[in-house]
Amino acid sequence: GGTQHRATMLLENLARLHAAAHAEGALTVAVSVPPHAREERWGGMLEMRLQVNDGLYQMHRASGGQIAAFVDAAAGLPPPPDDEEDGGRDEIWDDGTHLTPRGYDALAALLAAGLLPLIARPAGAAPAPNPGAAQ
Repeated sequence: GGTQHRATMLLENLARLHAAAHAEGALTVAVSVPPHAREERWGGMLEMRLQVNDGLYQMHRASGGQIAAFVDAAAGLPPPPDDEEDGGRDEIWDDGTHLTPRGYDALAALLAAGLLPLIARPAGAAPAPNPGAAQ
């Protein structure tokens, strides 16, 4: 249905963006979509997010190292609180969609954990296990 179609279109567009960067010689990183405070109430949003995140992970696995890391922000960030009770606000989430400064610090820590092993390895060496990424 519509959810599958939207997820497929989004993944195709993301694949084109990654391919454009790869064509210029750059490695890329895929970052999963974190949860949203209203996703279970918005028809198909949870399903679409899960499909997109799985697709990003599969794209990373099939990229031959061009998508150098998959950082699972969905698993690494706490879910936002229910926005009907408190507006989706806490120390990580500003409004159930956007992060607070502390939330962006948490996302930066996840990205650093996923990228530091790649940055620290000698040229031509095989990638080290990615602690900030889903395996």
